[in-house]
Amino acid sequence: MPTETLLRASADIVWLRDDFRLDDQPSIHAAADLPALFVYVHDEAGGGARPLGGAAKWRLEKSLAAMEAELSARGARLDIVRGDAEGAILALAPAAGASRVLWTRRYEGGAMALDARVKAALKEHGVDGLSFNGRLLREPLKLAKADGAPINVFSAFLAPPSRARSLARTHAGARAPDRRALAARGAASRLD
Repeated sequence: MPTETLLRASADIVWLRDDFRLDDQPSIHAAADLPALFVYVHDEAGGGARPLGGAAKWRLEKSLAAMEAELSARGARLDIVRGDAEGAILALAPAAGASRVLWTRRYEGGAMALDARVKAALKEHGVDGLSFNGRLLREPLKLAKADGAPINVFSAFLAPPSRARSLARTHAGARAPDRRALAARGAASRLD
């Protein structure tokens, strides 16, 4: 079997959305052992999120350029795709021969629904969809008092960790991998 086929058969797609950093980025660290395709989908419809204003678009452009430079310095590239995020990721996964699609979770209602749909559709096609907490110190749905009841007020955060089950110390951030392999260059191309 040709090397390109082997690489494509075990590639990861790292779907970048709001989190343009290499350090302490769980989805990037999860993909550190396999070739990876880094993708940002510019979804004008928002994919469950509020449309971007002028300043946010300017910041996004600068953030994508900085992320592209950081990935390039590590031997990888960033592919930017325009269109519906759900459709683009679901089309890209089989085209790239991806075994997994990894991304940072969003917590807004429409974005959570999008994540659930994408995970379910990927699973139907034999691709693992894995999302990670890369934005919050604690997962909101896992915060609970010692008796398992949900935390309703801020004072629980002031209690010693022994009294609040999910409020133990946070982990130290992880450094970005030095070198990144990339799935075959023909797996996806920049679409404008």
